[in-house]
Amino acid sequence: MITLFNLTVANGTINGLIFYANVVWINNAILFPQQGRQNIGYYIITVPIAWINLDFGIETCFIQNLDQVTKSGLQFVFPVYIWCIAGLIILVSRYSIKATRFFGRNSVAVLSTLILLSYGKLFRIITNVFTPSDISGSDGSIRSVWSLDGNVEYGTTRGHIVLMVVALLFMLLFWLPFTLTLLLVPFLKAKSDYRPLCWINTFMPFFDTFYGPFKDKRQHQMWTGILLISRVVILIVFSTTSTSNPNANILVMTIIATLLLVYTSFVGYLYKQWFASVLEVLYLFNLIILGGAFLFYQIQSEDVRQNDTLNPVTATSVCIALLQFACIIIFHIAKKVGPKLQRLAKKREMYTSIQEDELIESGRNEVTTQEVTLGNATQQRQYYNATDYREPLLDDV
Repeated sequence: MITLFNLTVANGTINGLIFYANVVWINNAILFPQQGRQNIGYYIITVPIAWINLDFGIETCFIQNLDQVTKSGLQFVFPVYIWCIAGLIILVSRYSIKATRFFGRNSVAVLSTLILLSYGKLFRIITNVFTPSDISGSDGSIRSVWSLDGNVEYGTTRGHIVLMVVALLFMLLFWLPFTLTLLLVPFLKAKSDYRPLCWINTFMPFFDTFYGPFKDKRQHQMWTGILLISRVVILIVFSTTSTSNPNANILVMTIIATLLLVYTSFVGYLYKQWFASVLEVLYLFNLIILGGAFLFYQIQSEDVRQNDTLNPVTATSVCIALLQFACIIIFHIAKKVGPKLQRLAKKREMYTSIQEDELIESGRNEVTTQEVTLGNATQQRQYYNATDYREPLLDDV
């Protein structure tokens, strides 16, 4: 779908959607309570948001007796699997013209989009792996367990140790370099001629997919890194307050979305295309309304968590976001199909013009032969049919 409709970060139209989906899915335990999952509307609303976060959106079990440690380990596999597919497409397209025509010329932009989609998912998994919980025993003793599974001793069980090592590798090899690079590259590009920073020029096609749709000023190109840091802050707050004070993270989400909206009002349009800038503002405004209305609804309805239906505030916000996503798809389809239809119309006009010229040329070659007798000699004279070239001015009379 990304390749077909060119829904990449290089266009800038889906950046706001990705940020909105990441933030909402970080808070899915609060915005979509467990009791509401009995409703079919829950899956209609949440599955598209989950797919944008490279999640399945439904409970899955690949092997028998799947425990929480193995399940968390498999969460690291799926993004890598998607990256490998995109990397294979880039490699094949480099050596095959047919593959380039089939997959298009935006393979690098597709890989960049997939990495950004998986950014929030991977950091959420890493945070969950390193989050402990304390359990008090009947004798007054306190033991530390893993937050996702109280049967797993924190940092002492073999499976959890392996999982922590894998999470640490992902954090050091992917998450931390990716975050710092996107945040600092707008400042380091001017120094890329120095030998320690020459690698920036090597990876510039990859960075251009993120910075290409923005205006040339640094305060505009910093926007991608600012959104990454905002995700990190929201997820850290959620990990520390989700059990004690769940609404605190919604408040932080609302404050951060408000600050981001204020930032955009100061720097003006972020993107070269006004359509992308407007979409970005609308998604931020949607998050602000979602956070404020959700907190108000929580205060007014004390038994909201006991309700088996979806929270109307969350459902309305997600539906509006998905409606904007549908508009984005229509925009990209029109942008892709429009030039083809114009070329087809021009070819049809040229073909019609050629046919008219051929008809005129054939009419000129049609002559009438008439025999004329003058005395004892007979002569043949050729006459053009002049009525074939008259303008049909009186045909409608």
